[in-house]
Amino acid sequence: MKYLLLLFLLLMPFVSAIEINEIMYNPPGDDTSNEWIELYNPEKIDITNWTIGDLASNDTLIPIKITNSDYILIVENASAFNDSDASVYYAGSTIGNGLGNTGDTILFYNLNKTLVDFVVYNNTFANGNNKTLEKFNFSWYESIVDGGTPGFQNSIVFGFSNITNQTNSTNNTTNQTNATNSTNSTINETNQASSTCISKISINTTKDIFTDESIKFRHIVNSSEDNFSIVYWIEDLFGNVVKKQYETKTLTEKSFTPHPSEKDTVYIIKSILKGCNESYAEKIVIYKTNKDIEDEPVDTRKEETSKNSETSNNTKQKFSYELISYSEEIMQNDEANAVVKITSDNSPHEVYIQAYIYRYSKKYSEIAEQEFTIERFESEIAELNFFTNATPGDYKMKIKITKDELKTPYEITRNVTVVKNPDLENQLNETNDEKNISIIENKTTETNKSIIKPQNITNETIIYQSKKAKSEYLVPVIIISILAVVSGVLIWKR
Repeated sequence: MKYLLLLFLLLMPFVSAIEINEIMYNPPGDDTSNEWIELYNPEKIDITNWTIGDLASNDTLIPIKITNSDYILIVENASAFNDSDASVYYAGSTIGNGLGNTGDTILFYNLNKTLVDFVVYNNTFANGNNKTLEKFNFSWYESIVDGGTPGFQNSIVFGFSNITNQTNSTNNTTNQTNATNSTNSTINETNQASSTCISKISINTTKDIFTDESIKFRHIVNSSEDNFSIVYWIEDLFGNVVKKQYETKTLTEKSFTPHPSEKDTVYIIKSILKGCNESYAEKIVIYKTNKDIEDEPVDTRKEETSKNSETSNNTKQKFSYELISYSEEIMQNDEANAVVKITSDNSPHEVYIQAYIYRYSKKYSEIAEQEFTIERFESEIAELNFFTNATPGDYKMKIKITKDELKTPYEITRNVTVVKNPDLENQLNETNDEKNISIIENKTTETNKSIIKPQNITNETIIYQSKKAKSEYLVPVIIISILAVVSGVLIWKR
């Protein structure tokens, strides 16, 4: 087993243009000659004399029918697929040692005996119910249609709505022939309600091979409703649960710290999306360790506990948290940072962390989130980065740490200051200068317009008059003065 895992490690980075796409490992009734595997082969590669098998034995592939299809069927009974448009290759009376009904490992090699693709599966889905395992977005699902889709695009790709619509059409035809109008109405209403329901999940990891580090992964969800939850757990290659089931409603990054029993171990992350429809996904990762397995801390503590309870009491430690660093000064419209160290006690815990900037009851930043599993006696470093749009001034940073979904979280509060961003200020000044210039130009234009526009002006102080205007103003004054003088002379002579 160890050498097989080493082979996985060596060949995992290899990316091929042909891949295992669908598996019928446990058909209804007798499995003999009824098992098959579908390959997706968009580049139309000839796989004559390539090899497929399991951990027990391998089979050389013999071409039965070559077509221009993107799909290849590897079968035990070629006559069952005479009408298929796919290419068909014969693997013998059994594929490998027969595809295991409780789980198996499928290995696919090229002419150079180089591993092209492999799949590790168990019997959680498509187990004797006339369904197949279908691949979509690097994860495996149970087929939506009975019998799978040999030689065609996987049913899961169409989405639940399209498959439901096809079923609805069939149901409606049957209803019109065999049922009453009231029955038709009931079925149509049910079909209409279910056709709007879409729920899909996949698992994304930061890498495929981890070495002495936590395995980090995220769930990718496509759902037509917001009220969903995810149940996930982790198993080893033999189906042993190494991380118990945990239900979450967030899509934040999850973390798992392995304690392997071998230097090289395969883990399978499994998740079920619970929403309007249940959807299943799994992701295979490989974990390597350079540590001495014999010194594995959990086993040592168990031995000490059984030998001496007093010594065990001395090794007890409390669940604790510590703020290692944070941004005391934050540039305006920039990213803040906080680094928190979480240390577990003698039990594993699910930890959910939030961080944000606030003043009084109002938040002035995004809410940074992280969610992970911390194993017993282990420590985990959480780095939280979040953007703040606060104006310069004094604020507070809040960090909330929730353990195992307890109602009351642990809290860390620190004073922080948001300072002016010179680059942002320059941009604002340039923008303001442009606005001011525009305002001045507009005012000048308005002033010019007001000068040109005729207006009736009354009771205004005269600043300047022309000579002609002045002479016109003086004429009546002179005449009145002359008349006054003449009148005075006449009166004097009398």
